[in-house]
Amino acid sequence: MARFKTNIVSLIIIGLMTIQCTQPTNIWYVAENGNDTNSGTQQSPFSTIEQAIVASRMTIGEKHIIVKEGEYYEVNIQLTPADSGLSISAEEGSRPVLYGGA
Repeated sequence: MARFKTNIVSLIIIGLMTIQCTQPTNIWYVAENGNDTNSGTQQSPFSTIEQAIVASRMTIGEKHIIVKEGEYYEVNIQLTPADSGLSISAEEGSRPVLYGGA
């Protein structure tokens, strides 16, 4: 009986790990030529990091904002506890430049 319980617990743990690993990650893209009315996908990016943050706040779990190559002016980012789990990074191989704003 003890072995049966151990096997059941093992199957539950493996099942939960599988569910966690297969859940899609929330990713938004920002590009110089984007538009804040876009959906924030790689093909339809936002133009500002601020808009990507607003969109990310409507989700839970891990959140990623990927900033494409370019220069971004008047960047004004204010993070709150709602941004827990958020990472903001440059697109692989690119070096975006952010200029602060008011």
